[in-house]
Amino acid sequence: MSKVNFKNKNTVIMGLGLHGGGLGVAQWFLKHQANLIITDLKSSQELKVSLQPLQAAKNITYTLGKHLMTDFAKADIVVANPIVRQNNQYLQKARQQGALIYNDASLFLQYCPAKVVGITGTKGKSTTASLTHHLLKQGSRRVFLGGNIRISPFVFLDKLTEKDLVVLELSSWQCEGLPAIKKSVELAVITNFAKDHLNSYPSYAAYKVAKLNLFKYQKKGDTAIHHQDIKTVVGKGERMIFNSGVRNYFKNNFLYINQKKVLARGKIALIGQHNEENILAAICIAQQLKISTAKIVNGLSSFRGLTGRAELIRTKAGVRYINDTTATAPVAAIATFKAILPPKILIAGGVDKKLEYQAFASLIAKNSKNIILLPGSATVILVKLFDKLHYHDYHLVKSMKAAVVLSSKLAQTGDTVLLSPGAASFGLFQHEFDRGEHFIKAVKTL
Repeated sequence: MSKVNFKNKNTVIMGLGLHGGGLGVAQWFLKHQANLIITDLKSSQELKVSLQPLQAAKNITYTLGKHLMTDFAKADIVVANPIVRQNNQYLQKARQQGALIYNDASLFLQYCPAKVVGITGTKGKSTTASLTHHLLKQGSRRVFLGGNIRISPFVFLDKLTEKDLVVLELSSWQCEGLPAIKKSVELAVITNFAKDHLNSYPSYAAYKVAKLNLFKYQKKGDTAIHHQDIKTVVGKGERMIFNSGVRNYFKNNFLYINQKKVLARGKIALIGQHNEENILAAICIAQQLKISTAKIVNGLSSFRGLTGRAELIRTKAGVRYINDTTATAPVAAIATFKAILPPKILIAGGVDKKLEYQAFASLIAKNSKNIILLPGSATVILVKLFDKLHYHDYHLVKSMKAAVVLSSKLAQTGDTVLLSPGAASFGLFQHEFDRGEHFIKAVKTL
């Protein structure tokens, strides 16, 4: 990486968070001798995990449990948590004072010398990013994985050269930071669009516009890879459709690459039709980066999948327990639910993100042996829908432990207990991964 100079620059980290993004940025600026102000609406106790690695640092000022306008008035640089809106009053104050405003993704792209594969989408972006990283590692170049996958790219930013590859998973909020630097990635991928995060966006259209920023600033020579259902693509990158069914596709339980049968579907660990699209997207990326078919097949055969995404935790007394905690929207939970063979006991529910639950409720009511619901506003919606469907074989619980214990009592040999909430985790858990950890702990103590 080219040399940067942040020495004595007043740098505000707005939202340290719990997933490692804010921590990675903070540690990077400390390495480059910036004067840090870390401000977060959460308390020091709530941020304990993220604060602990920073204890020894001397040039940090903390404002926790609140934000102060004075912190932003003297800032040279502000790195805001991606979920912070661009019209936020504190960011507006910093802009008025001439500060540079970034989120973690835009800051990384501003200083990254390597070729970047950026991947976003409503469903499948983490799986596609991880599989892409695995396939590219079959080649000869150094490959790094980071972004909205709980791996801060600032851990490896200073190691990067122009010869390296970075696979960067990006949320819609991270994509919103790209207009500030008027920069996209060289190889941009959108896996799909579906309704999500409508508690944060005024409309579905606004949500899609945010993600399309990934294509918007592409130049000639760049590549925009996307699902065939996505009709609106902005920017000057060459368009490629990964699931057109012409070059690479699945047929009769076999994978075809360049129209040649290369691998049995059962040899790939990722289950479900939705994952076939993720696989095709990753193959398309690998082909663009000159990975041979033989190496792609080797990578697909050895990839084991991701934590919290249709992840088998254990089999006890002939009952499988599967963790799909990252299904925070009905559309994601539906995809996993369809991929799991019956009989199924579903643990679902949580907090609504202003999404539609009719299709989810109808599917699970017809095809579940039992349904166990965690507390939250989405659960209230599901119960009302169940009543309309005259479905009453559901159980309300107050904790994950209670849900798992009940599921084990209801289950018989051959059943699958599936945690696939179709809702957010706020309130009962710190985040969806914390929800998954509670599930794993409860399952392992059965």
